[in-house]
Amino acid sequence: MTLFQFLHKAANTIRYNGLYIFLAIAFPLILSVFDAGREIIQSLSEEPNQLNLSLCLVSFFILGFSVWCIPTLAISIFQFFTGYQYENRSPEVLEKSREEMFNSLTKIYNDKSTAYQPNKTQFPIRWFAVFPWLMFLFTYYWVAGSNIDLLIEIITTIVLFIIGKRLFKKYKERIKIPKTGKLFLLICTIPFLSLLMLPYILGNAIPQSFQIYTYGFIAALSAVIFYYTLHLLEEKKTQYKLSCFNYNFMLIVLVLAILALYCLNEKQVLPNISPVIVLIIMAAAMITFFDLFITSQHLLIKIAKAKSGSEKTDVISFRLGIYQLFTLTLLPIFIILCLFSSLNSHRIRKTYAGNEYVSITQRPTFTKYFDTWFQKNMTAILKDSTIYLISGQGGGSRAAAWFFMNMALKEKQDSNFLKKTFSISTVSGSSVGAYMFLGAEYFNTPIHHIDSVTTKLLGRNYMSSAFFGLLIGDGIDGIVNTIVSPGSDFPIDRNYHLQKEEMDAFKKTFHVGAKDFFEADYLQLYQDTTRMYPLFFINTAIVEKGTRGIFSPVQLDSISLAQDLYKTFKNEDHNGRYNIPMTTCVNQSEAFPLLSAYNYMDCAGRFIDGGLYENTGCETTLEIYQALRKYLNNPVYKNYNLRIALLNIINSSITEDYNVPFKKASILNSFTALVNSPFGGHQNYAYHNLNRQVTYMNQLFNNDVKDTVINIPLNEKITLTRTLSDSSIRKMYNTLSN
Repeated sequence: MTLFQFLHKAANTIRYNGLYIFLAIAFPLILSVFDAGREIIQSLSEEPNQLNLSLCLVSFFILGFSVWCIPTLAISIFQFFTGYQYENRSPEVLEKSREEMFNSLTKIYNDKSTAYQPNKTQFPIRWFAVFPWLMFLFTYYWVAGSNIDLLIEIITTIVLFIIGKRLFKKYKERIKIPKTGKLFLLICTIPFLSLLMLPYILGNAIPQSFQIYTYGFIAALSAVIFYYTLHLLEEKKTQYKLSCFNYNFMLIVLVLAILALYCLNEKQVLPNISPVIVLIIMAAAMITFFDLFITSQHLLIKIAKAKSGSEKTDVISFRLGIYQLFTLTLLPIFIILCLFSSLNSHRIRKTYAGNEYVSITQRPTFTKYFDTWFQKNMTAILKDSTIYLISGQGGGSRAAAWFFMNMALKEKQDSNFLKKTFSISTVSGSSVGAYMFLGAEYFNTPIHHIDSVTTKLLGRNYMSSAFFGLLIGDGIDGIVNTIVSPGSDFPIDRNYHLQKEEMDAFKKTFHVGAKDFFEADYLQLYQDTTRMYPLFFINTAIVEKGTRGIFSPVQLDSISLAQDLYKTFKNEDHNGRYNIPMTTCVNQSEAFPLLSAYNYMDCAGRFIDGGLYENTGCETTLEIYQALRKYLNNPVYKNYNLRIALLNIINSSITEDYNVPFKKASILNSFTALVNSPFGGHQNYAYHNLNRQVTYMNQLFNNDVKDTVINIPLNEKITLTRTLSDSSIRKMYNTLSN
């Protein structure tokens, strides 16, 4: 093959199958290239996960078959809507016409030139059916094993493909394809699925140290068998009825898989299923949808027009033209519904309060709360005359785990630490760590083993429900909400499921009824005056305004310029019927793009991750500090010589090094600036400005005891994701211990 022929084949392959190739390799590529994907695979490899490993193989089998197979159902759909060779036909004649159209589709799909696609030559699509499988397999060994393990897997796969090729050439003429679909299912499909489930069937019968090798052999062997089975079906020119049965079987399996994922998500047990499986199943569903309703329909229109010939009538031409126009609108409609006009309104979650309504009038002023808090905790505070103000940087589960670990350790080292903590200002993932810690304090559950508790709480898979909701779940929930309960207060979405999953993790970790804390009103925590908790300021950002919003347990007007979101919510609830759960407020702070939906609150707008405005929580802490320091210098408190210690719990690098090497100007510079502005700009400014302002206030008031800023960095590179592996949590705990 010359270079020109190779490029011509590659161009045709992209031209005719580019979308499916992209969808097939996009998610495996994400898992391979991005750190978050590798963290997912690391989690998959660490604990007894034979079920997930087997289901990964099944999902890649479904994906590969959806890429390769000819959508036979498309012929029936085409004939039904266009009436082409359909009306007034006997079943036998109709069956024959479908076989003819199937044979025409086969030529197109299997690299044959036709009258409607002349000079068509491309790489066999079976290559791309098995490629995502191998990509995942090699990535798994790259992450989970050593370089030697990866090399062994690559060599094993190559050897198996060589053996498979030789056996195929030698025996392909002797192998008989079952003539009926049921026979093919019994002889081929079920045994093959049993092979894919073998890692789960074997379970712990194989020693842990050998499981990685047995899985590698089974996965590579199944990929080779799958590839040459597809090759054999192409060589033998599979009959229409058999192809029809296999395709319908694949559709049934795919629909059942999606329904199973939906049901698991509704029960908050989808975290038990790896995000790899969710992504690959959804990729297969998208390929099937596009192939069935768009690509194949256009090909069938071309086939019908070419074959009509002398039979061509104005009625047929009109029907085909209208149908072609209809199919052309499907893709734009799909894109609009998915990207620009969601089927789910994503209104913010609120709960009917009844007799448990918490009024905005119960919220104290900043100074009044401090007076009450100080009197309650005076004995603990005056032991070292220190008041703590804590900031938590965003960063997914990494931030949540690091914040939780540090708070638990501080409380373990000093039983009065929480009593001396006046405020906590958090963003994104650290908001989750903060409310997990406050929840433990609320239920008086001691944290004896910080590492194991953190693993149970935050070393979980919080991404499967996010991916499922993003790709299809939120749409289904939106439709169900519109049809079944159009008058409901809010629709269920992926944010709701995340809130439930976090509460479920807390319940299973501490064995308490977490609902009283997680789903009670945000201000409920501060109704108990016998225990004065730190002020928990939850930072988020408002999509439409690009500004900061805060859920605050005290009146915010006198201390901050940010929008007072709790006040906005309660003011809009004119009838005094609804509360806003603590977990919902935290969820607005961790609304990471795509993984979370952007919930809408009346008169405020939609909320996005607080890190998109300022990612450290320091800007809010600075406002609290300035107000508090001025208040402490009045005669009532001045004689106590109180020192304010500002703790910044940081989980990623923040630097003042702005030396940037020269690069040629690019149109992407604008995009780069937009992406880096909240993190390299607002974050750095807020973080370093806090230090500067504390120094200034020390000089301004000239107190005997100086306020200090204490930075607690995570000096380990841990991936930003919502799925933390055990090894990542161990690294963080070792850093904490040291």
